[in-house]
Amino acid sequence: MNSEARTEATIHIDTSLIPDPVRDRLSVAAMEMVLGIIRKPGGRELLEKKKAEIAKRSRPCR
Repeated sequence: MNSEARTEATIHIDTSLIPDPVRDRLSVAAMEMVLGIIRKPGGRELLEKKKAEIAKRSRPCR
């Protein structure tokens, strides 16, 4: 494990290194998860709340 202190909270993933069949399975799994959440009572609201939280964290500090 790298003992250097991390200075960034950003993760960079080179998606070109993910084989097509793996990428396709990940895409299907993600879509099924989202659709499963939306189908539950209050699910759409939960997703909207999470999206807003992520957007708020992603905004640069001024």
